[in-house]
Amino acid sequence: VSTTKSMKKYKASIEFNLIDNFDDLTIAEQANAFNLADAVVMATGDHMANAIFTPDDSYFAEVGCHSESLIGNKKFMSLILGTQRSVTKCTGGDSEDEICVSCNGKSNFSMTGAAFRALLDDIMKQHEDKVQFQRDSLR
Repeated sequence: VSTTKSMKKYKASIEFNLIDNFDDLTIAEQANAFNLADAVVMATGDHMANAIFTPDDSYFAEVGCHSESLIGNKKFMSLILGTQRSVTKCTGGDSEDEICVSCNGKSNFSMTGAAFRALLDDIMKQHEDKVQFQRDSLR
């Protein structure tokens, strides 16, 4: 992600950490990765349970053909004071503005670069709004 030309606009304000396979990390390393995150963009799966290690007010974007993890459970999210967004299968009328995935089978999916950039823009906007609210609260 960090070497993709289209991501250059984010480099000054956000740090990306790409983890290819959570199974390669110890539980402590997984907990640390989530604890350092303001936002997590991740394929649907069991490793989303690591959300319990995130700081309050973290943002989660769960990407996949179906959203089936605890992240979509409002009671779970209230425990960590997080915000969740599911990015799932495109609707029948595939709009270029729709943030969604194209599915091939039950769990294989792809996402256009434009949809991924729109998702990141949305996450950045929400993060900036949260930071501004916190700053305004201190005044």
